[in-house]
Amino acid sequence: MEQKFSKNTLFNFFSGNASPLQKKAIEEWLEEESNREWFVQCRLMV
Repeated sequence: MEQKFSKNTLFNFFSGNASPLQKKAIEEWLEEESNREWFVQCRLMV
């Protein structure tokens, strides 16, 4: 699992404050199943 995005970047994504470029990059990154674990862990912290 590659932690490409910081918690802060993901929190911005969750709150709708990520830039369009960040949103697209995160969505593409989430296509890889192994990255979803980190995403879910961060989501549970919100």
